[in-house]
Amino acid sequence: ENKLNKNCLTIHKSWVANVVPWSVSYNEKPLDSILFLGSAQALTEERSDQLLYLKTKLKDKFVCITDHSVSFQQRRKLNKYKVSLCPEGRHFKTKSMSMSHTDRPFWAGCFGVVPVVENSVHGNRLNELNKRGLLVRYSNNNLNDLIEACESALNTNDQKRRQIYEYYNSELTIGKVLCEAFLRFYDLN
Repeated sequence: ENKLNKNCLTIHKSWVANVVPWSVSYNEKPLDSILFLGSAQALTEERSDQLLYLKTKLKDKFVCITDHSVSFQQRRKLNKYKVSLCPEGRHFKTKSMSMSHTDRPFWAGCFGVVPVVENSVHGNRLNELNKRGLLVRYSNNNLNDLIEACESALNTNDQKRRQIYEYYNSELTIGKVLCEAFLRFYDLN
Protein backbone atom coordinates (compact mmCIF):
# COMPACT_ATOMS: atom_id res chain seq x y z
CA GLU A 1 0.00 0.00 0.00
CA ASN A 2 1.40 3.39 -1.00
CA LYS A 3 1.05 6.12 1.57
CA LEU A 4 2.40 9.61 1.41
CA ASN A 5 4.61 10.78 4.21
CA LYS A 6 2.54 12.87 6.65
CA ASN A 7 4.91 15.79 6.02
CA CYS A 8 4.08 15.95 2.30
CA LEU A 9 2.46 19.16 1.22
CA THR A 10 -0.67 19.51 -0.82
CA ILE A 11 -0.93 22.71 -2.83
CA HIS A 12 -3.84 23.49 -5.09
CA LYS A 13 -3.18 25.96 -7.86
CA SER A 14 -5.34 26.20 -10.93
CA TRP A 15 -2.26 26.73 -13.07
CA VAL A 16 0.85 28.79 -12.86
CA ALA A 17 2.98 30.24 -15.62
CA ASN A 18 5.66 27.91 -16.94
CA VAL A 19 7.91 30.84 -17.73
CA VAL A 20 11.06 32.17 -16.13
CA PRO A 21 10.04 35.18 -14.02
CA TRP A 22 10.96 38.53 -15.58
CA SER A 23 12.30 36.82 -18.72
CA VAL A 24 10.00 38.88 -20.93
CA SER A 25 10.49 42.60 -20.65
CA TYR A 26 7.54 44.89 -20.03
CA ASN A 27 6.27 46.47 -23.24
CA GLU A 28 5.51 50.15 -22.62
CA LYS A 29 3.68 50.58 -25.94
CA PRO A 30 1.84 47.41 -26.93
CA LEU A 31 -0.47 47.22 -29.92
CA ASP A 32 -3.99 48.29 -28.99
CA SER A 33 -5.28 44.84 -29.90
CA ILE A 34 -6.59 41.59 -28.49
CA LEU A 35 -4.84 38.28 -29.04
CA PHE A 36 -6.63 34.95 -28.96
CA LEU A 37 -4.10 32.19 -28.49
CA GLY A 38 -5.78 28.81 -28.57
CA SER A 39 -6.04 25.61 -30.46
CA ALA A 40 -7.81 25.12 -33.76
CA GLN A 41 -8.11 21.45 -32.87
CA ALA A 42 -11.66 20.56 -31.90
CA LEU A 43 -12.91 24.14 -31.59
CA THR A 44 -16.32 24.04 -29.96
CA GLU A 45 -19.26 25.75 -31.63
CA GLU A 46 -19.31 28.24 -28.76
CA ARG A 47 -15.63 29.14 -29.23
CA SER A 48 -16.06 29.41 -33.01
CA ASP A 49 -18.99 31.77 -32.47
CA GLN A 50 -16.92 33.87 -30.06
CA LEU A 51 -14.04 34.18 -32.52
CA LEU A 52 -16.33 35.13 -35.41
CA TYR A 53 -18.16 37.66 -33.22
CA LEU A 54 -14.93 39.26 -32.03
CA LYS A 55 -13.52 39.45 -35.56
CA THR A 56 -16.75 41.07 -36.77
CA LYS A 57 -16.97 43.57 -33.90
CA LEU A 58 -13.31 44.40 -33.35
CA LYS A 59 -12.04 43.97 -36.90
CA ASP A 60 -8.27 44.64 -37.07
CA LYS A 61 -7.98 44.94 -33.29
CA PHE A 62 -8.56 41.18 -32.98
CA VAL A 63 -5.68 38.80 -33.75
CA CYS A 64 -6.31 35.07 -33.73
CA ILE A 65 -3.47 32.56 -33.42
CA THR A 66 -4.76 29.00 -33.42
CA ASP A 67 -1.45 27.20 -33.25
CA HIS A 68 -1.70 25.63 -29.83
CA SER A 69 1.98 24.84 -29.67
CA VAL A 70 3.61 28.27 -29.82
CA SER A 71 7.27 27.64 -29.12
CA PHE A 72 8.85 28.89 -25.93
CA GLN A 73 10.99 31.31 -27.93
CA GLN A 74 7.95 32.69 -29.76
CA ARG A 75 5.92 33.20 -26.56
CA ARG A 76 8.08 36.13 -25.50
CA LYS A 77 6.87 38.03 -28.59
CA LEU A 78 3.28 37.88 -27.37
CA ASN A 79 3.88 40.93 -25.19
CA LYS A 80 3.36 43.10 -28.25
CA TYR A 81 -0.41 42.82 -27.64
CA LYS A 82 -2.22 44.74 -24.93
CA VAL A 83 -4.92 42.12 -24.21
CA SER A 84 -5.16 38.36 -24.45
CA LEU A 85 -8.41 36.41 -24.60
CA CYS A 86 -7.52 33.31 -22.61
CA PRO A 87 -9.68 30.24 -23.17
CA GLU A 88 -10.85 28.21 -20.24
CA GLY A 89 -10.39 24.45 -20.00
CA ARG A 90 -14.00 23.42 -19.48
CA HIS A 91 -13.90 21.16 -22.55
CA PHE A 92 -10.77 19.21 -21.63
CA LYS A 93 -11.30 15.45 -21.76
CA THR A 94 -10.28 14.55 -18.21
CA LYS A 95 -12.33 15.70 -15.22
CA SER A 96 -9.40 17.30 -13.41
CA MET A 97 -8.33 19.21 -16.51
CA SER A 98 -11.89 20.34 -17.23
CA MET A 99 -11.99 21.86 -13.75
CA SER A 100 -9.06 24.07 -14.62
CA HIS A 101 -8.19 27.11 -16.62
CA THR A 102 -5.46 26.85 -19.16
CA ASP A 103 -2.09 28.41 -18.47
CA ARG A 104 -2.80 31.26 -20.93
CA PRO A 105 -3.91 33.84 -18.31
CA PHE A 106 -0.67 33.25 -16.44
CA TRP A 107 1.50 33.63 -19.53
CA ALA A 108 -0.37 36.80 -20.41
CA GLY A 109 0.09 38.32 -16.96
CA CYS A 110 3.80 37.52 -16.94
CA PHE A 111 4.13 39.23 -20.31
CA GLY A 112 2.29 42.39 -19.18
CA VAL A 113 -0.73 41.53 -21.30
CA VAL A 114 -4.18 41.98 -19.69
CA PRO A 115 -5.85 38.54 -19.41
CA VAL A 116 -9.53 38.31 -20.36
CA VAL A 117 -10.87 35.05 -18.97
CA GLU A 118 -14.15 33.20 -19.16
CA ASN A 119 -15.91 32.81 -15.82
CA SER A 120 -15.34 29.21 -14.77
CA VAL A 121 -18.24 26.86 -14.14
CA HIS A 122 -16.05 24.87 -11.74
CA GLY A 123 -15.27 26.75 -8.56
CA ASN A 124 -14.29 30.18 -9.85
CA ARG A 125 -10.61 29.58 -9.19
CA LEU A 126 -9.61 32.96 -10.54
CA ASN A 127 -11.91 35.02 -8.31
CA GLU A 128 -9.06 36.42 -6.22
CA LEU A 129 -7.22 37.71 -9.29
CA ASN A 130 -10.48 39.15 -10.62
CA LYS A 131 -11.29 40.92 -7.34
CA ARG A 132 -7.82 42.48 -7.34
CA GLY A 133 -8.27 43.71 -10.91
CA LEU A 134 -5.48 41.47 -12.20
CA LEU A 135 -7.63 40.01 -14.97
CA VAL A 136 -10.97 40.75 -16.61
CA ARG A 137 -13.79 38.17 -16.66
CA TYR A 138 -16.79 37.57 -18.85
CA SER A 139 -19.77 35.25 -18.49
CA ASN A 140 -19.79 31.94 -20.30
CA ASN A 141 -21.61 32.03 -23.63
CA ASN A 142 -22.47 35.74 -23.38
CA LEU A 143 -21.11 37.54 -26.44
CA ASN A 144 -22.09 41.01 -25.24
CA ASP A 145 -20.31 40.41 -21.94
CA LEU A 146 -17.28 39.16 -23.88
CA ILE A 147 -17.11 42.37 -25.95
CA GLU A 148 -17.51 44.52 -22.82
CA ALA A 149 -14.70 42.60 -21.10
CA CYS A 150 -12.41 42.97 -24.11
CA GLU A 151 -13.12 46.70 -24.41
CA SER A 152 -12.58 47.15 -20.68
CA ALA A 153 -9.24 45.36 -20.94
CA LEU A 154 -8.23 47.53 -23.91
CA ASN A 155 -8.88 50.57 -21.70
CA THR A 156 -6.56 49.31 -18.96
CA ASN A 157 -4.03 52.00 -18.13
CA ASP A 158 -0.29 51.49 -18.05
CA GLN A 159 -0.11 51.57 -14.25
CA LYS A 160 -2.58 48.67 -13.96
CA ARG A 161 -0.82 46.68 -16.72
CA ARG A 162 2.48 47.11 -14.92
CA GLN A 163 0.82 45.95 -11.68
CA ILE A 164 -0.43 42.83 -13.51
CA TYR A 165 3.05 42.21 -14.94
CA GLU A 166 4.75 42.58 -11.57
CA TYR A 167 2.26 40.47 -9.62
CA TYR A 168 2.19 37.56 -12.06
CA ASN A 169 5.99 37.48 -12.34
CA SER A 170 6.44 37.77 -8.57
CA GLU A 171 3.74 35.36 -7.44
CA LEU A 172 2.41 33.13 -10.20
CA THR A 173 5.30 31.37 -11.88
CA ILE A 174 6.16 27.73 -11.40
CA GLY A 175 9.49 28.58 -9.76
CA LYS A 176 7.89 30.74 -7.08
CA VAL A 177 5.28 28.13 -6.20
CA LEU A 178 7.78 25.27 -6.10
CA CYS A 179 10.34 27.23 -4.07
CA GLU A 180 7.72 28.00 -1.45
CA ALA A 181 6.66 24.34 -1.36
CA PHE A 182 10.26 23.16 -0.93
CA LEU A 183 10.89 25.68 1.84
CA ARG A 184 7.73 24.62 3.71
CA PHE A 185 8.64 20.96 3.28
CA TYR A 186 12.14 21.50 4.66
CA ASP A 187 10.80 23.59 7.54
CA LEU A 188 8.60 20.66 8.53
CA ASN A 189 11.41 18.12 8.38
